[in-house]
Amino acid sequence: MFCKQCGYNNDKYASVCRRCGSVLRDIGNYAPDTVASEEEETPVREGSLKLAKKSEPILTVIKRRFKKLEYASDDTKKWLIAACVVGAVIVCLAVFGIVKWAESCSGYTQDIYGSDSSSISADVCAVIDEEGEWIYFSRLYGDNPGLYKTPAGGGEELKLSYVRLSQLLYIEGWIYGTDIETDTLWRIRDNGGTAQQVTEDTVEDANIVNDTLYYIGSDGCVWSGELDDIDEEQTIIAEKLSDKQAMCLTVYSGKIYFIEPDKKEPEPQPTTQVSSSSALPYFGADESDKIVSPYEDTVYGKIIQMNTDGSDARMVGSEKGAFMTIDSGYIYYAVPATIVVSTGDVNLITGEPETTDYATLQMRRRSIKGGNTVNFGMENTIGGTLAISKTNVFTVSVEGVLVACSYKGGETSPVYTGESDIDAVSIVGSWIYYWADDYTRYCRIPISGGPVETIFQKN
Repeated sequence: MFCKQCGYNNDKYASVCRRCGSVLRDIGNYAPDTVASEEEETPVREGSLKLAKKSEPILTVIKRRFKKLEYASDDTKKWLIAACVVGAVIVCLAVFGIVKWAESCSGYTQDIYGSDSSSISADVCAVIDEEGEWIYFSRLYGDNPGLYKTPAGGGEELKLSYVRLSQLLYIEGWIYGTDIETDTLWRIRDNGGTAQQVTEDTVEDANIVNDTLYYIGSDGCVWSGELDDIDEEQTIIAEKLSDKQAMCLTVYSGKIYFIEPDKKEPEPQPTTQVSSSSALPYFGADESDKIVSPYEDTVYGKIIQMNTDGSDARMVGSEKGAFMTIDSGYIYYAVPATIVVSTGDVNLITGEPETTDYATLQMRRRSIKGGNTVNFGMENTIGGTLAISKTNVFTVSVEGVLVACSYKGGETSPVYTGESDIDAVSIVGSWIYYWADDYTRYCRIPISGGPVETIFQKN
C-alpha cells in the first residue's frame, strides 16, 4: 500500500507507514485506547503536500498490539470452553451406552409385574393396562360370568371371555389368570378372542418377568417356564427350580423370594386322663361358641431368597413369617401375636368380664438388603395381605375391616367399605378393588375415599 504522504510502498496489511509514520488505515476496534485528535487540520492549498501526522508513542503501539492478543485470547477461551462441554456430553453418552450394553450382556432388565398392587400372592381383584386406559376384572358368579374390561375413567363394561379367572396379571397385551375351576393358568388377549391354556399343572402365585413364568405348582415347589413356547395347542414346558416347599412367591429385582413353611406337627391325640378336681368349673359359653381367630391356624416359615435359576437359596433374616409382600425394596411380612378379647360373658364368682387370648398378626418390614426389622402400623391391629399405593398401605384388620396406614408406618385408620368383611384387596389406578363377605361381593371405592360401588354379588 502506497503512502499518500511520502509515496513509500508499504505492506498491504500495514496500518502505519514504515518511512514517515503516517496512518494508512483506521484500525477500528483493535485500538480502543486511541483518542481522536482534537487538533484542527492545517488548511492546505489544492495540489500542495500534506504535513505528516505526528507518529504515535511506542507505548501506545505496544498497548494496541497487546489488546489484539487479548481479544484473540478471549476467542480461544470461548472455543476451549465449548470444546470441553461437547467432550463432557460425549463422555456421558459413552458411559450410558456402556452401562446399557453391560446390562444387555448380563441379561438383566427391569422386572415387569401385572398389577399396581404388590399383593401378587393374593387373589388379585383387578389389573390395569400399561397405558392406564382399561381395567380388567372377572365376574365369577351371576347370570353372565367371565372376564370383562371397562374404561379406567368409568363407562360400559365389555366382555372378553367366558373363562372366569382369578390372580390376574396384565403383561404386554395379555391378561393372565388362574381358572377358578381347574386352577390352571390361562391367558386372553386384551381385545378378546380365544383363551389359551398356559399350564397343565395347577398354579399359585403366578409371577411373569421378562417372558418367563414363575409359579408354585401342585407339589408346592417353585417352577418356571418360557412363555415363548406356548401357542393355541402347546402349553408351557415347565422346569422345577427347587425342591423346597413354598408360599407367597414373589420375583423381585432378579431374585426369587418365598416362604418355606414349617412342617406341620402331628395333631395331639385325645386323652382320657381325669382333670384335677380342684379345677374351677367353666360357666362361660359352650365349646361350640368358642371364639376362633381366622389366624389361629396361620402357617409360618422361613423367608428364602434364591436366584432365578434355583441356585444359592438362603434364609433372609432370622424370623419366621407369613403373608409376605415385597414392594419398593422392603419385605413386609406377619409374625404371630396375641391379644386379649372379651368373650361377652361375666365371671359369676368375681363379676368381672370373661376374656380369652385371641391369635392375631403383627406386620413387620425389613429391607431386602438386610438390617433391623420394625413393626409396621399399630401393634396387634394389622392383619393379612397388603396392597400398597404411592402413599399408603391397605390391609385387613383382625376384625375383617379394611384399614389404611402411611407407608412410613404409624396409626391405622378404617376405610369405609359398606360394613363388609374383606377377603382380598387390590390397588388399581385411582381405585381400591376388593372381595367381601366370603368372596360373594366384588366392589370398588375411590382410593381417596367415597361411595362403594358393588360390581357384582353372588345370589
